[in-house]
Amino acid sequence: MAFDTVFTDPGPSASPRHPGVSASGLARAFGRLPPTALLLLSILSVQLGSALATVLFSGLGPAGTALAPAISPGLSRWLC
Repeated sequence: MAFDTVFTDPGPSASPRHPGVSASGLARAFGRLPPTALLLLSILSVQLGSALATVLFSGLGPAGTALAPAISPGLSRWLC
């Protein structure tokens, strides 16, 4: 059945972006965290993101803050 093939485990194949790290390994690692820890990590992520945005808005302005996420991946690839 086609439904079964969609939800099969990809196995130990490595991710092309992160050699040596399998998608199923990451899923198992995050599956071990209790829901409370995942909730606290998401709250921390939102709070740190808003704090960073506050600093960026005061330093770069609205246009620079909107442009920064678009430029940063290309800049990091160019520098490395």
